[in-house]
Amino acid sequence: MTLILRGGKIIDGTGAAPFLGDLVITEDRISAVGPSAETPPGATVVDATGHTVLPGLIDPHVHITWGETITNPRSWTAFSTLTTEQEAGFLDVTSKAARQFAEGAYIGRETLRAGFTTVRDVGVAAGYSDVVLREAVKNGFLGGPRILASGGGIAMTGGHGWDLGVVEADGVEAVRLAARTQLKAGADVIKIFATRAGLAGEVPGGPEFSIEEMKVICDEVRQRGKHTAAHAVGAEGIKRAVLAGVDTIEHGCYIDEEAAELMAERGTWLISTLHPYDRQATRATALGYPPYAAARSAEIMEVYPRNLRMAIDRGVKTALGSDSGIPGLTPHGENAREIVLFSRLLGVSPVEAIHRATGAAAESIRIGGTVGTLVPGKLADVLMVRADLETDIEAVLDLDNIRYVIKEGATVIANGEWKI
Repeated sequence: MTLILRGGKIIDGTGAAPFLGDLVITEDRISAVGPSAETPPGATVVDATGHTVLPGLIDPHVHITWGETITNPRSWTAFSTLTTEQEAGFLDVTSKAARQFAEGAYIGRETLRAGFTTVRDVGVAAGYSDVVLREAVKNGFLGGPRILASGGGIAMTGGHGWDLGVVEADGVEAVRLAARTQLKAGADVIKIFATRAGLAGEVPGGPEFSIEEMKVICDEVRQRGKHTAAHAVGAEGIKRAVLAGVDTIEHGCYIDEEAAELMAERGTWLISTLHPYDRQATRATALGYPPYAAARSAEIMEVYPRNLRMAIDRGVKTALGSDSGIPGLTPHGENAREIVLFSRLLGVSPVEAIHRATGAAAESIRIGGTVGTLVPGKLADVLMVRADLETDIEAVLDLDNIRYVIKEGATVIANGEWKI
């Protein structure tokens, strides 16, 4: 079966200049991209005039089994919004992992509807609910994005994330066992909580794990052909994680020049997450978060865009993550807001921002050989948006503009309507 998206503005995800042309999909692969394509017998042709055709978006930092969506403000997990006595009893007697799986099934569908065909879940999934969700999507039981799963993640005893279902471990042998256990359960990536959060404590984002502890985790993961992601907010924790061999640094709000140069030298990726801090700076108090949350987020947003710009200028490879799933702040389905913020706050072109949410994002999570760019031979993960995203990047936030979503050659959204 052949599908042709004809006459759209093509942003191919490589960072190259857009052009008007045709995209041809044959079975599950991109077979041609160029100014003009022949129409083979039996091909389906979609008029893409006035639309942007780009790779399916990739979000390397989500929490896909908890939190709200843009269409459903209720959540069974994390800070639950279920309040009646009957609902409270339900929470007491049911498995959190089962609830997260059910919620993740809905979240996955909403994420795919927003144009994200791949996500990487980065921790706090109870009972490996993200691993089960990954398999359900992969085997066709559920509609959703391609998922790279991490399970619960690993934190030191009492460290950041201890109350969110992570595995607590201290010392090299304990963290080795924790890593092996999560790999055995099917994790694609191991999340390491290398620092405190950016909003609490006397030293925001202060270091927690030692280099030796994180190195053991990285060595175990690398031997299995998987990769690691480190929650790292402060500069010292970032440097420790990089020296330990971590593959991606999540957040990196207080990255300094020394850390940036170390990351560039070692090829460590930085995953930008402007979205949650931007929201917390303005909405935390109204949503019931402690008063310090808004103040600390405002402090972070004073320096974070500038620090990201510095890191990029020093050669740090950077991709964009939304941190979707934080209750009240980053609802699933609004993942593309990170793209908009990155373009606006760092002053980069929409084409560059899209590159960091497609081709670069795919490389950051080690799937760049199969998806992320509109290149013949790659899997056909494709998005068609009713707007010129080169000049109006905010149009990607309006779901009505998401006209076609294609995942591995299968059309899941056509003319804005579900096909599965």
